Parts: sequence; structure tokens; C-alpha cells
Amino acid sequence: MRKIVTAIALFLVSYAGFAQEDAVSDVKIDMNFNKSLFPMAEGNMYMSAEPVAFIMANMMAQTYEDAKAEMQAISEDKDLTDVKKGELKEKGKDILYQTALIKNDEGQDLVMEIYVVKVDKQNTIMVSGGYDLKAKETFKDEIKKAALSAKAVK
Repeated sequence: MRKIVTAIALFLVSYAGFAQEDAVSDVKIDMNFNKSLFPMAEGNMYMSAEPVAFIMANMMAQTYEDAKAEMQAISEDKDLTDVKKGELKEKGKDILYQTALIKNDEGQDLVMEIYVVKVDKQNTIMVSGGYDLKAKETFKDEIKKAALSAKAVK
């Protein structure tokens, strides 16, 4: 459990500036991905302790354009390596993405991913997550699947 807490903490520190004040915490986000890989769940957050992995989602009171500017700034963080970013248009959705590596306390690489899905002119859904690089084959598609399917439940 300590490893997953460390992974989430690393993610939050790395992406701390990303619209934290804009998160709408009480909105349930429905996502389709292999939930059996993430046996622990709390609200919009799904976790695995071994191997370490997590997915979390938030409705954001933030425009797609503002999110794009913030993601550009984050990609320049010196703690992130092998940064890849861009935009997708899939299933009729506009989606920003960024992936990067970050080292944990033991010097092991963790993959961090963030997707921002445009909901309307003023709102986006941020789906983010991470996993141990050694478990890439198991988790590599799950965060993207979650983002592509993400929708707010009323």
C-alpha cells in the first residue's frame, strides 16, 4: 500500500499546478476499463497495490484551451523525462494527452499519463494515472480506455 501512496503522491506533486482549484470533486465519472486490474476503488479513483497502478478522474471547471496551456507548462517540469504529448480526436471527442516517466523514492521509473477530454465550452474531464514501468504491458492501455469512455454521471 505504501508504494501506491508514494506513486500517487509523486503524481500529485508533479501535476500540482494542474487546475487543482478547478476540480469539481462531487461529480461521479463513469469510465470503461478493466477494473479487475484495479481492485481498490474510492470514488473516481481506482488502485492496485501490486503491481503499483492507479487511475483517477475529475470533472474540471476549465476550458479545453486553458487545460492545453497548463499541460504545456507541466511538460517542461525537470522531474519528468521521456515526455510525449499531443491531441487526439477519437470517438467524436477532443482529447489532450501527455505521458512521462518520473522516478519514485527508490529510483524506479513510474509511467504517468494524463488525458483531458473536452466536455463543453467551459468543462473538461481529467483522467490521470500511473503505473510501475515494469508493469507497462499490463496497464499501458487502461488509462487511455478510461479517458476515451469518460463521462459525467448525473
